[in-house]
Amino acid sequence: MLQSQSRITTEPQGAVVLFPPSRQSREIVDLACRLARKRTQAAADRECARVADAMFARLASLGLSEDEQDEAVGAFFHEVDGEVERLLLQKAPGCACSKEA
Repeated sequence: MLQSQSRITTEPQGAVVLFPPSRQSREIVDLACRLARKRTQAAADRECARVADAMFARLASLGLSEDEQDEAVGAFFHEVDGEVERLLLQKAPGCACSKEA
């Protein structure tokens, strides 16, 4: 389902990936479905900002540096973008993501 799991294996040996996208697959798919149902780009942008703000707050509370926070949030949204694209390409009547919010 998630396409860039190679990112995990290309980390330097011994590096710890704090929030690997493979562990956040449910959150990635849920957000992608919500974004795919948004009627306007502005609505999607507001949803992304809300989620990003919550992620930054959570990561900051764990003591991560700003660079580490940026990396984790960027990786998450990269996966979300890919999932939104996949959903929109496969969107069909009856698909859970084609139902109105």
